Amino acid sequence: MLETRVVGSGSVMSNSPEDKERITRILMTGMSDEQLRLIGQIAVIWNNNEFLFEELIWRAAKWEPEAGVLVTADLSSVSRETFAKNIIQKQVTDEEWKEYALATVALFVEARITRNNLIHSLPKFRPTFDPESLLSSVGHKRSAKGGSGTIKTTEYDRSATALNEFVTILMHLGLALQTAEIRLRDFVSPPDDDMPVTLIDKATIRMLIDQLRSARRSEGKA
Repeated sequence: MLETRVVGSGSVMSNSPEDKERITRILMTGMSDEQLRLIGQIAVIWNNNEFLFEELIWRAAKWEPEAGVLVTADLSSVSRETFAKNIIQKQVTDEEWKEYALATVALFVEARITRNNLIHSLPKFRPTFDPESLLSSVGHKRSAKGGSGTIKTTEYDRSATALNEFVTILMHLGLALQTAEIRLRDFVSPPDDDMPVTLIDKATIRMLIDQLRSARRSEGKA
């Protein structure tokens, strides 16, 4: 017989395998299934964007992928981003598309910082007999870099709404990376005649950069 009980939040929980698995997920992460689903999307889209970013570097440097990957595969994130800016400044002579490519790199940098904060922040657990009360839209990161013997805790918005907005930004980043790579080819027209040359404009890229920076400044005050 299936037993049920009412937890502190008023929701009904049973001893079914599904509810037990759900309670375990909450206890381990402090996130709802929807938040976890969005975190998974962020991880997959980010991995794809990292590959597109490497392709952009290869294109700017005029390397074949087989050679380019030997250079970029094991670079740290910051080194890869610095290298991208340097090679674009050096190699791209068209000022309009140099500016576009550099704006795309700036968006990639901001997205990486935001992604790291979201993925690596932790829930603030508290003693409770009610797993549902552990659900939180806020993640916390701790730092003791100041050398003062104290811990600085910064809060980050991990609500489903915030995560969904970031998924959208990452998809726009992918479009920007593809546009920049297309325009840095030796030919102007893309191989697919149905694909527009500009998948996302520079003004939108700058708007997304400002959006991420503004959110981080606000969260940094926590």
